[in-house]
Amino acid sequence: MIGRFRKSLAWRMALYFGLLVVVSLVLLALLGFFYERQTIRDAVFARLIAFRNVSRERLQEYFQERVGFVRLISRSREVAELLAFAVEEQASGGGAPEESGSRRYGMLAQRAHKRLSSDEAFGAFDDLVLMASEKLAVLYTSREGLQSVSNESAHAKRLKALEGVWKQVTKKKGPVLGDMAFYEPVGKVCFFIGVPVSDDHGTMSAVLVAALNIEHLKGVVEDRTGLGQTGDAYLVGGDAVLRTPSRFLAEGEVLKRKVETEAVRRVLAGETGEAVVTDYRGQKVLSAFAPLGLKEMDLADFDWGLLVEIDAQEAFAAVNRAAVRSVIVTLVLASLAVGFGFLTARRVAHPIRTLSAGASRVAQGDLSVSVEETSREDEVGQLISGFRSMLESLQSQTRQVSAGVNDLASSISQISATAVQLAASSSETATAISEITTTMEEVRQTARLAHDKAKQVAQRAEMLSQTAHDGRNVASEALNGLERIREQMDFVAENVMRLSEQGRSIGDIIDVVRDLADQVNLLSVNAAIEAAKAGEHGKGFAVVAQEMRSLADQSKEATEQVKQILSEVQRATGGAVMAIEQGNKAVAAGLDLGRRADEAIRRLALGVEEASDAAVQIASSSQEQLVGIEQLVLAVQNIREASGQNTEAARQLEGAVRDLERLSRALRDIASRVRL
Repeated sequence: MIGRFRKSLAWRMALYFGLLVVVSLVLLALLGFFYERQTIRDAVFARLIAFRNVSRERLQEYFQERVGFVRLISRSREVAELLAFAVEEQASGGGAPEESGSRRYGMLAQRAHKRLSSDEAFGAFDDLVLMASEKLAVLYTSREGLQSVSNESAHAKRLKALEGVWKQVTKKKGPVLGDMAFYEPVGKVCFFIGVPVSDDHGTMSAVLVAALNIEHLKGVVEDRTGLGQTGDAYLVGGDAVLRTPSRFLAEGEVLKRKVETEAVRRVLAGETGEAVVTDYRGQKVLSAFAPLGLKEMDLADFDWGLLVEIDAQEAFAAVNRAAVRSVIVTLVLASLAVGFGFLTARRVAHPIRTLSAGASRVAQGDLSVSVEETSREDEVGQLISGFRSMLESLQSQTRQVSAGVNDLASSISQISATAVQLAASSSETATAISEITTTMEEVRQTARLAHDKAKQVAQRAEMLSQTAHDGRNVASEALNGLERIREQMDFVAENVMRLSEQGRSIGDIIDVVRDLADQVNLLSVNAAIEAAKAGEHGKGFAVVAQEMRSLADQSKEATEQVKQILSEVQRATGGAVMAIEQGNKAVAAGLDLGRRADEAIRRLALGVEEASDAAVQIASSSQEQLVGIEQLVLAVQNIREASGQNTEAARQLEGAVRDLERLSRALRDIASRVRL
């Protein structure tokens, strides 16, 4: 089957045509399926959203109406009469109403209890509980009547359910909706509405709590009209536990079954929306959800979530049935398409098989094939006409090729002889160019060596020029140093002369000091004489005269020492003056020699700079010469390469001519085998 499919165009065309139809129909069916599914999904969500919004509004209206009604009851005369009776009973300490409390209060309370328990409007509540405002205590319940007054022991179980509502009312001092809880006096799950009871002065005197079981909400939540067989609507609390029954759960699951789904998580987060989720049964459902809005209504400090759902299987049942019908229609149309394609392919394939047989004979060298003309004007007819034209053209070209092959053979012989001569000439040219290349290479090496030497000479000349420049700088600095030395020598000579003059002044001062010492010595002798004349009274003066003579002698000795030192200083100063004069002469001679050396170095530097410039010019000329030689060598190498390429081309040409000779012989053989 596979081999037939590969060899038969008709089968392939039929299959391709069928696949094309099937793919087209499948794509159309898929597009239609997804479009219809989306349309139905939007329609179902629109229905769920509408049901959710209506249910939400109805629940809000119901709670507001119930709260308003409880507030109306709290302001009624009956509640006031019952409250007065309860207060009177507590004040009297309990007992039967006939025996304790006023007879009048008892009659009013009985009449109020009768109206509250028998009236249809009042009877809409499962229980009405009147509680104290200052403490958690029950004053009256409509289910137990006047017997409940002051019977606190009977209210312990009731208080457990009412405690939360009582606390919220006493704190808020306004109406409150309490969460659902199991209310034991009723035996059912109830929700609670609490309102404050105020006296004539507006002060809260009691709390009225109404208990309603969840049956009251069934008319709103469980009205599933338009939701089909799997539609469901239920409430969940903030703890994700059911607050109303679900279609698929028993009523006893309320306040027990925890529903942890994506829709519940989102609605408890305060989100309003819709989504396809998995419900608590594990089924795919379309869910529309929204918070009930108890906080917004200022009825409670909590909120419940409202969820409206329908199974996805039921919602998309019509789409699934349409998908099955689309598959059946697609298979039928595909079968028809395959049959029609096969018939069409056979009509196309028959003339193609005829042309294929003729083409096989032409491939074997038989050009005597004949193809009949056709009256078809479609693509197959054009193919037949084209094959006929090709065959006629091929026959004509074959005849021309046979004639051209003979001419080609004679031309190739002439080209072959020319190619041999060209190859020999190219070889000789390549040899001569190779010798020239070798010579130019030697010239280039010589020029490179000359350039390197010139470059070295230029570098050394540059170094010598720098050295001469440094020598000039050193000579100039030496001359400046000698000038500074001469100035310092002059300054020293001047100071030494000044020192010599000051030494002579010091000698004059020493002579004066020596004369003073002689006079003091003479005075001391006179003082000693006068002291001797005075006797005992002149002894003290004699001691002073002796000390003065001693000081005069010491002054003379010190003066002699200073004079000797001063003489030595004067002699040293004279020697320094002589040395300074000789130094000045030596510095003057050094300055003269330095100036002559500076002039000689300057002339040497000029000569070195001229030699350096000449060396640089020589190096530049050798560089230009080397560049020219390099270019010449490169040109010769290019010529050598071109010559080699010409030689190789000549050899290739010679080989190509031989190949042409073989080809011409082969063409003659082929032309001889073709039948025209």
